[in-house]
Amino acid sequence: YSGIIESIAEATRQNFDWGLDLAEALNRVEQWNIYPWTALIYAWSTMELGENRHRKVLRWLGKTELYPKHNREIAKVLYKLVQGDSVSYAVNLLPQANKIATALWSHLGNTWLINEKKNWFRFAINHPAGELVLFWLLGFWHWQAQQDPKPMTFSDEYRRALLDIVRDQSLPGRFGRAVLTHEFSFLLAIDEAWTRENLLPFFDPYRDDFQTDDFQAAWDGFLIGVHLNPAIAEVMANLFLKAVEKIDSDLFNQRKQFIKYYIYMLADFAETPHDEWILKFFQSASQEAKDCFASEVGDCLLYMDETKQPEKWWQRWLKSYWENRLLGRPDPLESSEVGHMLDWLLHLTSVFPEAVDLAVRMPKASPLRCQVIYELSDSDLLQNHPEAVAKLLIYLWKCDRRYTRYPGQKIINELLPLNISSELKRELEEIKVQL
Repeated sequence: YSGIIESIAEATRQNFDWGLDLAEALNRVEQWNIYPWTALIYAWSTMELGENRHRKVLRWLGKTELYPKHNREIAKVLYKLVQGDSVSYAVNLLPQANKIATALWSHLGNTWLINEKKNWFRFAINHPAGELVLFWLLGFWHWQAQQDPKPMTFSDEYRRALLDIVRDQSLPGRFGRAVLTHEFSFLLAIDEAWTRENLLPFFDPYRDDFQTDDFQAAWDGFLIGVHLNPAIAEVMANLFLKAVEKIDSDLFNQRKQFIKYYIYMLADFAETPHDEWILKFFQSASQEAKDCFASEVGDCLLYMDETKQPEKWWQRWLKSYWENRLLGRPDPLESSEVGHMLDWLLHLTSVFPEAVDLAVRMPKASPLRCQVIYELSDSDLLQNHPEAVAKLLIYLWKCDRRYTRYPGQKIINELLPLNISSELKRELEEIKVQL
């Protein structure tokens, strides 16, 4: 039927009144579950309707007979109302649209199948439940902007709608909560008390009525797109510390992303990163998770402001973390972590000599898997810190001669004319002969 549906949709887009006449004809014969309705509602969701036409469309979407079969298309029309050009008049139509959204939720069904490796948020935004949640949140935002004074809590109508989603234990409810946690920052700013009471329990692996799917849906939404700030960090700190105890269980779909967020939490917001956050992580983490931690620190450093943030991290926690690991606290360094930590050096340019002094004290790792030597050969570090680069190259040679072979020759040739100690020059010349 796809060709017929597209033909009807295109005809509706070209002649809005023709589409209304078709809706009236289908209404007279009480045909609600057939594909022309799918085509009509889909077309309305893709059109710039204007207020009067939108009002006429909403009148048809108030027909509950349409909901079991066409809830996806109806949700798209509602979401479109609070987007784009429609926002100038959306507030006028919200009372009517909100009634439709409330009634539609109970017809979303529980029939979707999702694979074993769930990504709740990805499924949620492609499900009518996700679009209805976004409709409610954007609708409230537009409504709030029209109020004077502006309310800083949800109105009763919006509170009831969102509570229905929070309490829904069906699949649409979990999809809805994944979208709510994805919008955690917005919700916290709008109504902190509501957000604390109704969303925080789903992040807790030790809650009395714990459900794995609820936990996964909440974290999946949060870990995709929420930008940490002091307000979120204050609210979520205890839940991160609880959740990290489950880091090597099957609970986390987004373990790598959780570890990245955990690093930002301890690095930017924790009062005691070593005594609590790092210790807690290492008490629960497998070696695979520790390797991931080392890799994600490098990824975080890569996307920072080179001149400020890496140096701040270095002084605040990273230097002492590296020193502690060299002393076996909280765990000895394993060779699988060494390559990841060597790559940190590329992003610690302002403290490069100091960082190299720690790096060369790490255990020798072979085979060595990192990018540092290839990046060094084309960086300014050779000219700015020739002694530190020489120390690092000698260390890398002792780790894995195969790894250093070609880049090492180029780097040594550039280092030897520079101002480095005679002892380092002698070692470099010995490596050059062996190469």
